[in-house]
Amino acid sequence: ILPSTLADVRLRARLTNGSVAEGESNIPSAGVTVDRIEILPSDVPAYAEATAALTHAELIVFGPGSLFTSVLPNLLVSGIREALLDSPAHKVYVANVATQYGETNGFSAADHFAAIRRHLSRDDVADVVLANSNLPGEPLPAIWRSEPVSAPGDADYGAARLELADLVDHERRYRHDSERLAAAVMRSYFERD
Repeated sequence: ILPSTLADVRLRARLTNGSVAEGESNIPSAGVTVDRIEILPSDVPAYAEATAALTHAELIVFGPGSLFTSVLPNLLVSGIREALLDSPAHKVYVANVATQYGETNGFSAADHFAAIRRHLSRDDVADVVLANSNLPGEPLPAIWRSEPVSAPGDADYGAARLELADLVDHERRYRHDSERLAAAVMRSYFERD
């Protein structure tokens, strides 16, 4: 495991209601969907070993995780973004199986990936968007403050191809099943064009 940078960074989010929240824990606690995230300072250097790993990788998997406070901040580090985009590796974005309150309220898999594409200003961020196909017939418990992430087949995934698989942990439907996810990622890699 390599960090994206060794520098200290802060997160600042512009929320859909026009307000601003700073700090990883303050952003989702605002309870308002994030429109845009940035790291401060914006010009921190990437950790050289991390960029080298991306450059020489055969498979890059990013996600799942908190879209605006975990996944995207790493991709915004100068050098990491370029290494990801320039790498010839097979790239798989793993969409979350459930929304996260205060970050991705109401988001589909396409919405998650659109936020990444918008922040990186590119349509060719990944080869594959891997999303869960096993949606529950009933809503998730209200206490979870979450809903299943759908993956509409007719949505815009940029240059990526949508791949669906049963990825959810059936006991905790807001989480991935690690074995199913690993199998789906490897299938995507070995069955790529």
